[in-house]
Amino acid sequence: MIQRIQSVYLLINIILGVMILFLPIWHISIPMPIGGSQEVVKITVMNVQETMSPSRFTIWNGLMLFLTLLLIGGSAFTTLKYHNRPLQIRMAKLMQIFSLLLLASLFLIPEMIKSDLNPLYKSINPSYGLSPFLCIPMVLFFVLAERAIKKDERLVRDSDRLR
Repeated sequence: MIQRIQSVYLLINIILGVMILFLPIWHISIPMPIGGSQEVVKITVMNVQETMSPSRFTIWNGLMLFLTLLLIGGSAFTTLKYHNRPLQIRMAKLMQIFSLLLLASLFLIPEMIKSDLNPLYKSINPSYGLSPFLCIPMVLFFVLAERAIKKDERLVRDSDRLR
């Protein structure tokens, strides 16, 4: 049912997914040759500010955007399918896999982008934003939701057996 604890876990995942969309994945400080100032490029899942090779960034951002929207939609779908617990369990397992893929892409893709930018700028100072670290609790909440759904399914089977 919607008031069960797994619904709370899945709602938290929806909130985390929306936060991942808008919070920065990476900050890159690029030293400018004229004036000695630094340009800070913030990369989020939703958009990329002025970058050196926008097509490359757009491809990777498209992948991360797809995975994030898939996780948000999958969490909402799983929450609303409370009548079909076996489907909920399968969806929770599938969302765990997708959240691990998103976690890997949020950490590995910026490293690939850094290696692309290194020949152009010898001293870039990258730092991770909050988005990659929000994906870690997302995986844990999917695991907790799956365990709670399995517990509910066991409870229903046991009560059916007693009748």
